Amino acid sequence: MTGSGLQRRLGVLLAAGLLVVAGVAAGQERSPTGRHRPPPPPPAAPTPSAGSPSAWSLWLGGGAAMGGDLMRVSTLDGLPAPWSADNGGGFRASRFLASLDPGAAVNLGLGRQLGERWSLRLDATWSRQDIVAEADLAQVGAVYPFDRCQVLGAELGLEARLTTGASYPFGGFGLTVVRLSPDAAADLAQTNLGARLDAGWHQRLDRNLGLRLTLYGAVTGFGAADWEPRADLATQPATAVEASQRLSTWGAMLALVTRL
Repeated sequence: MTGSGLQRRLGVLLAAGLLVVAGVAAGQERSPTGRHRPPPPPPAAPTPSAGSPSAWSLWLGGGAAMGGDLMRVSTLDGLPAPWSADNGGGFRASRFLASLDPGAAVNLGLGRQLGERWSLRLDATWSRQDIVAEADLAQVGAVYPFDRCQVLGAELGLEARLTTGASYPFGGFGLTVVRLSPDAAADLAQTNLGARLDAGWHQRLDRNLGLRLTLYGAVTGFGAADWEPRADLATQPATAVEASQRLSTWGAMLALVTRL
């Protein structure tokens, strides 16, 4: 073999070796296990924590409040009397039954969650209601305005979620205080204790807002010992007053709830 032929062969081998080395180096650059692997991407920024929701909630709304019978009044001689409007009345009858008519109400409440299901609540309802008299006169019945009354009820009680979803039905019970404040028959004003039951639905709107529909019924004491019916007569007729002893109140409230 001549020197020039050997030189050409050595040149070809050297060029092939350089190509192989270059290919191996390029493969290592692309390989995830090579010494020249690209640096990993920077870690994602941590998502800020939203925090746990507040255990306190506040609601404000309104609805309708109703009530039951208050008392029966009658003249002992069975003769009709013109009952004085200054003491509840303004109509003529021999006997009548006074009761609370439905009225608009405002509802305000504060709740404190005690666990997954139970919460403590303080709930207040104010309403302005008519007292009406269902009267008898010569075997004919009629309903007359008797008085107007402010009714304030406040309840301290426990409430339980009946399911664990974001929106849920609930039930509750507690002690209630009811204050009656008639406009004309001021001697009928009184404050009594009782018990109350609640049932309703909480509808979640977003993380901190919701709607609360509540149906409630309460029973408290009632008395009319300090009140005497008066007639627009020179001589007052003899009368009998039979108080109901217990007053039933109930209502329906829709309120907007927010977490504090």
